[in-house]
Amino acid sequence: MRATDLLDKDTETVQQIAKQFGISAGYVREQLKQGIKIEQEHTSHIDVAREIALDHLKERPDYYQRLGKIEQGTTEDSPTNTFVRQHIKWVADQLGIDTLPKVRLVDQPKTTSFGTYDSLNDTITLVTGSRHPIDVLRTLAHELTHYKQHQEDRLSIDGGATGSEEENEANSEAGVIMRDFAKQNPEFLEQ
Repeated sequence: MRATDLLDKDTETVQQIAKQFGISAGYVREQLKQGIKIEQEHTSHIDVAREIALDHLKERPDYYQRLGKIEQGTTEDSPTNTFVRQHIKWVADQLGIDTLPKVRLVDQPKTTSFGTYDSLNDTITLVTGSRHPIDVLRTLAHELTHYKQHQEDRLSIDGGATGSEEENEANSEAGVIMRDFAKQNPEFLEQ
């Protein structure tokens, strides 16, 4: 079976998505262009990349804009920040997350934690300064698990408390994801 045989016949067009959300077709085309480029990191078939991108856009027309919205809390673009940006979608895919919260990368912690998920503002904040990129990626996986719990209405007010069911799940998921990352990318562990 060829990859192109897997294409749906029901994928919506740019015009249908624009009409559904009451936005311009030009905006959807720009998002589609970004989406195809991103999805081609996972497939060499442009038709498959296009369909995946359209499927994301029919659920949320700003999907790729949100994917690109990682705020910098620094004036420099550190190698750790670049590494995290390059792998955020991979971590989200491992968790089955289709839409992303805003992710802020900051040099210094404002609390005693290296990562937080703020459900009121739908924002993850990650401390990247003086940390190994793999450690930051683990924190991202942990906080994205809390984001997923919130999306599924399973995150209680004290869900981040040590020993809580939600916190234990986030620790476990992050560990599994990092084990999978290490298997797929052993070169990063040699740094």
